[in-house]
Amino acid sequence: MKIIRYSTVLILLFLGACTDSNTDGGDYELFRIISDNYYVPNSLNPSSTSSEGFRFYINFPQAGIVKAGPTPSNSINVMVLARGEHQRSHYYLERTTNNLNHSKVNDGFDIYNEEIGKNGQTPITYYIKTDTKGQPIVITHPDGLNLRAYRSIDNNIELDYVFSKELDMADWDTLDELMISILESFKQPPNKTPQPTAKGGG
Repeated sequence: MKIIRYSTVLILLFLGACTDSNTDGGDYELFRIISDNYYVPNSLNPSSTSSEGFRFYINFPQAGIVKAGPTPSNSINVMVLARGEHQRSHYYLERTTNNLNHSKVNDGFDIYNEEIGKNGQTPITYYIKTDTKGQPIVITHPDGLNLRAYRSIDNNIELDYVFSKELDMADWDTLDELMISILESFKQPPNKTPQPTAKGGG
């Protein structure tokens, strides 16, 4: 299933829908990861994770991405985690490129395949590439299931989320653009500074 290409204007409108009604500091949660503060609107249902980081939820509007979240909710649970040298994108990048045969290049991704499970009966596909800053992106796709993205932001932070198998891989860059834009928006302090009601880790 295709998704509508996001322009900068559409991204700003989407972010505005999340934040316009949240100008009061009490409508945000403040998370601190490493040395960065993230002001996350309560409309995105943020919470701390068990490791250092936080999660939030995106419900995709019909006017934007038609289908991105797992069925039936079309909602994505996005984790922002301080994994440092233990980032799974780095782990899968090294593991696949060193141990698996390269299959092909498709939509900008290098593709690797293997069979996992006790008897090797579950095929899994790995889509791998790096962004313009050299950070690895690994998307895993067990046969017949939804896909999981491990998207390195920098040497400390990684995004981790599951998205719909109905989303064409050719359109994943559009989803990634939206995710990065939303994450960057969290670094902008709201009109009123929120109280530190939550911190990464727990």
